[in-house]
Amino acid sequence: MSGTGDENRMVIAKARIERALDVLSLAVVGAFTHEDATIREVADDDFGVLEQTLNILLDELAASRRKNEETVAELRGSEQALKERLEIIDAQRKEIRRLSTPLLEVWDGVLVLPVIGVVGHGRAADLTTALLAGVAERGADSVIVDVTGLASLDRSTAQVLLRLSKAAGLLGATCVFSGISPESARVLVDLGADFRGVRTCASLKDGLRVCLDRRGGARRGGV
Repeated sequence: MSGTGDENRMVIAKARIERALDVLSLAVVGAFTHEDATIREVADDDFGVLEQTLNILLDELAASRRKNEETVAELRGSEQALKERLEIIDAQRKEIRRLSTPLLEVWDGVLVLPVIGVVGHGRAADLTTALLAGVAERGADSVIVDVTGLASLDRSTAQVLLRLSKAAGLLGATCVFSGISPESARVLVDLGADFRGVRTCASLKDGLRVCLDRRGGARRGGV
């Protein structure tokens, strides 16, 4: 029995075993593209089957690694594209906000701030910022806040308008509201909004006339 076992036992060259171990070592560290990461000469014996299986395994691992790298590259590309898209959207959003709060200089020292659409919390802050920046940068002494295009007038919006008037006053500018229709005036009265001391006009043209008349009166009073 012992002799028969010895006769069937396969003798494998030490170099082949070491070669297989070297290939496995490269596979462990992920060096699938290394020139030694394959067994080029495969013998036609039982150990050769193992060597061939090892080669197939390494090829599959290498293919999987390449696929993963391609996927990562695609994800990074998508991430960069998304980042660029978000930057574009943010720039567009800022531009829309800027265009939604235009500040126009219609006369030397006279600015017009049209209030169009709905005035929410964020929009109110934008309006105040635009007004303060415009008065400070251009040295304006008069600001006409035109509410002709205002979508609706409620208590919250009325408070926003009053804050705009106070903000202008803090920088020494007079605030005049134009576009106040009889219906708007009635709503303000019903809301109990305190517009005492605030000049209101029916049209932008009337508002400009008020600003110029006030300026002329101030000059005459100083003579």
